[in-house]
Amino acid sequence: AISELRDALVELNNSNINQEFPGFGGMVGQMVEETLCKKAADLAKPAITKCETTLARVTHHVDQLLTGTLEAGQSLAESSGNSSKKDLAARLKKFENYSNRVLGLGVQQWHLMYDMLNPLAALATQALEDAGMHSLAQNLRLDRVNETLTDVLHIYQAAHNSVHDIGNKSVIEVGITLRRLNETMTTGLSGVDAFAQALNTSFAELTEGLGTGLMSLLPKSCNSIWKQPLASAGLTLTNITLKVQDSVHRLASDLLQAGKQLGIQPVSTTKPASKSGGPRLLMSRAITLSVIVVVAAIAGFSA
Repeated sequence: AISELRDALVELNNSNINQEFPGFGGMVGQMVEETLCKKAADLAKPAITKCETTLARVTHHVDQLLTGTLEAGQSLAESSGNSSKKDLAARLKKFENYSNRVLGLGVQQWHLMYDMLNPLAALATQALEDAGMHSLAQNLRLDRVNETLTDVLHIYQAAHNSVHDIGNKSVIEVGITLRRLNETMTTGLSGVDAFAQALNTSFAELTEGLGTGLMSLLPKSCNSIWKQPLASAGLTLTNITLKVQDSVHRLASDLLQAGKQLGIQPVSTTKPASKSGGPRLLMSRAITLSVIVVVAAIAGFSA
């Protein structure tokens, strides 16, 4: 898709088909414009088709992510009344199955989106540079989209790793895991919101920059060539951002609820400084007693 976009933009830039044609007016001028618009449409069609295909593939992965998240949450809710509150092992197993299912799905779908979108940043930037749209190439900030996408993928991976084999952990270890999981998902909420913002910002820059650039290359009568596809892409991207945000926010809520059903309080691995003196005091007392015993023994031996 990027190569076709680059070729189309470069040819439009080199052809200067928006030049004025002195002496042409009325019907003849309209025919010239129609010819130019048709040429531009033919050049743009392959790139537009490829972009639409790419967005459709991303939409498919996002739909899989959201649908799977909702189904796993519904299954968790339906099974919540089936296990005894006294049976901790059964509750842990249910939590483990749910978290592995929903987080494993998230890792898979975000990884597929990463593999698809990550290489496009450098290619798209180079395509715009080749087409002479240097300002747009810099302002697009597709690198920021990649960074935030990577952050969300890492959140899913970290959460998935944290719940691994949780059914075989002690109560204290489960409490520590729940604390870390809650912290990870809090970061995940900020991360997916940052991804959505980066994606929307890049598209706004693309719409403005590409519009300005193409208006200098094409007659106004050709605006529909790029305005309609951009409007359609904008709606698709809006749906994508809303769905990824919904999926991560629902996941965080369901994981929190599932953790509460275990009946185990999250445990912090960092103890307050005010309480840390207790163990040291006990240890110092034990050492003091040992010294006293040794001194007494030596004194008795000497006597």
